[in-house]
Amino acid sequence: MRSDPQSVAPDLVLSTPTSFPSFPYDPPYDIQVALMQHVYHTIESKEQKVAIVESPTGTGKTLSLLCSTLTWLDDDAGRVRRGKLQVLKSSLKDDNDPEWVHEQALASHIRILEGEEAELQDRLARARHNEEVLRRKSKANVVRKKQKVDTRNLDENDEDDLEFLPDDELKDEDDGISPAVRALMKSLSDSQTKDNTQQVDEPTCTKIYYASRTHSQLAQLRGEVCLQWPSPPTLTYYQYFFELLKTKHNPRIVPLASRRNLCINDELRAKGDSAAELDEGCREMINDKKGTRCPYLPPPDEDHRMLNFRDHILATPKDIEDLVTLGKELGTCPYFGSRRAIPQAQLVTLPYNLLLQRSAREALGIDITNHVVVVDEAHNLIDSLLSVHTVSLSLSTLTTSIFQLTTYLTRFRKKLSPTHGLHLRRLLRFLGAMKAFLESWRDEKVTDASKAVAKAESGGEKAKLKLERKPKDEIMPSNKLMESLGSQVDGVNLLEIEAYLRRSKIARKISGYSDKEAEKVSGQVRAVKARRHSTPPLHAVEAFILALTNNDSDGRISLHAEKDLLSIKYQLLNPSNHFREIVEAVRCVILAGGTMSPMNELGQVLTNIVNLVPYGLVVFFPSYSFLNSVKITFQKSGLLERLNGKKKIFFEPESTAEVENVLRQYALAISSANSSSTTTTKKGGALLFAVVGAKLSEGINFSDSLARGVVIVGLPFPSLASVELKERMRYVTELEKTSNVGKSPGSKDAGMELYENQCMKSVNQSIGRAIRHQKDYASLILVDARYGASRINAKLPKWIGKDIIVTKNFGQAVKEVGQFFRQKNN
Repeated sequence: MRSDPQSVAPDLVLSTPTSFPSFPYDPPYDIQVALMQHVYHTIESKEQKVAIVESPTGTGKTLSLLCSTLTWLDDDAGRVRRGKLQVLKSSLKDDNDPEWVHEQALASHIRILEGEEAELQDRLARARHNEEVLRRKSKANVVRKKQKVDTRNLDENDEDDLEFLPDDELKDEDDGISPAVRALMKSLSDSQTKDNTQQVDEPTCTKIYYASRTHSQLAQLRGEVCLQWPSPPTLTYYQYFFELLKTKHNPRIVPLASRRNLCINDELRAKGDSAAELDEGCREMINDKKGTRCPYLPPPDEDHRMLNFRDHILATPKDIEDLVTLGKELGTCPYFGSRRAIPQAQLVTLPYNLLLQRSAREALGIDITNHVVVVDEAHNLIDSLLSVHTVSLSLSTLTTSIFQLTTYLTRFRKKLSPTHGLHLRRLLRFLGAMKAFLESWRDEKVTDASKAVAKAESGGEKAKLKLERKPKDEIMPSNKLMESLGSQVDGVNLLEIEAYLRRSKIARKISGYSDKEAEKVSGQVRAVKARRHSTPPLHAVEAFILALTNNDSDGRISLHAEKDLLSIKYQLLNPSNHFREIVEAVRCVILAGGTMSPMNELGQVLTNIVNLVPYGLVVFFPSYSFLNSVKITFQKSGLLERLNGKKKIFFEPESTAEVENVLRQYALAISSANSSSTTTTKKGGALLFAVVGAKLSEGINFSDSLARGVVIVGLPFPSLASVELKERMRYVTELEKTSNVGKSPGSKDAGMELYENQCMKSVNQSIGRAIRHQKDYASLILVDARYGASRINAKLPKWIGKDIIVTKNFGQAVKEVGQFFRQKNN
């Protein structure tokens, strides 16, 4: 069901559409059509695997991305069907059978294809029906009995030590068995496993992997869509979004997330606060030992529960909260259930970290080969790549790993196979060399003063020396670290060790056995059991070893010591190799962002405006983070310096104590420009960058020359993550439904009206800072295409009235602003 871009027949190449009927706007803006066509052509083209698309805020970037990719997905599915029929027709031409035989064979094949699709749609229809039943039961307050973890056997006798031996998955290479026989044995074993679990390979299809930096950014799609269309209160955000797209087939979508977002086992969540503790606790319960298997994870003989959950996910678009609710209703794990839905999904949404790390993709069963990847908010991509591949290892973790590994080897030395024993002994040598190196570095860099004191006292001297306890740091390339470890690591291949740890999964067994022994010795059962839910120390070692396998020039090793703490960190500097791995595997990567160069566009806007507006100019941004991003970008490009040459620049401080001083200096700069000229066209004055709804947008007057121009960038909508705001929106929506108040067709529900009014109230407060008396004047410049909508500008202050001018381009806006000040000058 998947197409290969390298093997598509010429007559099956898809032409770039001239229009996109599934787009909810009619007609879409030219910039939206251009973006959709570019994305569609890039996905289809064999010549280009990476495309960078930029679209300023307010131009429907996310909607355009999904509409174009899903349109291509629909067209590609049709191409696959046509291609199968073409292959069949070609094979029939080579036969000498009568024409009616060919026609019957072709008709039979078509029925098979249609039957497969009908079977899938029938499954999803049943799941949708079951969801409706569950929803009605929920409204009727039918509460499902909570399942509890069986803890009856937790404190019984210890398991036999043999449970801590490595699994049999790693076969000895020197066991005398030929590769052919070993392959046959593996084939028989895999076949038996498949029969026992009654699982078969599921059909798959071409997918769109849509990634953003965090779950909250993925959830912000709702706010972007709801600003422009009314949202039926009975639909979830995903359902509403894809109803707007009006695609030919409702896309099968799967939102992926971590256990921390999806785990519904309250007893497990109560045992640990961190994501790592939750992950480890979950893995322990998967093993089904001592009756501790998680009740929400069906055993192999109840796989129909997982398949049922999969169909519910695919039946209707859902967000993460929907998956959690569904998991509780069906008593099935949403984390593993969402993984089972991946093969048949058409659109998979996920945060960066689950896409960018190979280990995370493998853990989730994500195969990106020949699929389409869309990276939204791509200006965060490089930082995210560097972050997820940067690893730190403390001396205490290293010491614990050595102790656990030594204890394990001592106990199981005679029971381990030669292959396991060899790898573990090499690992122990490497860790011992690392520990010796770190301690030597610490002694040399940090404790010189202590040694001097000790030497002086032993000699009877009463010298008073002051100890330096300042942090010590050193940076070196990876190859220098390996050289510093000495001959002890000769013959140790880090790639082999990392591969062994990853395939054998022995780190957890070593940590488990060590915890068990510690429990025997100390008797501190509660403390040891709590530690069992933490990440095994060898996992940190494994991650550090993997980092060391990068090219020497791609990163640096940094050593840091402060007081009694000592750590070594691998800092990735070149993310290209990790991203190249993704690019080479996929069909296409779309890097999209609204702030990849619109900062430059905004800079052009402000450069022109400061030349037109005399004296004081105030520019409001939606948030401090937006303002700080602008500041950093303008500094790097040199634009901030150029703007400062025309008007002295000030920034709204985040500290209230600094506000008065900033305002005083701002007023002095304008006063200086005012006194040096008798005309209002005099260049100079000051430029103040501020934040809507913050300290300078309320209660402070910018009358007369303090603000002859006010620029508001974007629409400052409040965060939909606010629980209080959500409750207010839900309340007024319910109140509207019960009050039987009629509303005009196409208008928003009361909740979205409240949301929009909150935004426009902040805008109007900022605008009101400039016009303070009858003879006062200022040019108000609203930089966002959405202000052009009649619904939005109708909520601007009524005193503006007919003076609102909506321009089609920035050139026209510059002309209007210039004409406004020429009239005031005359």
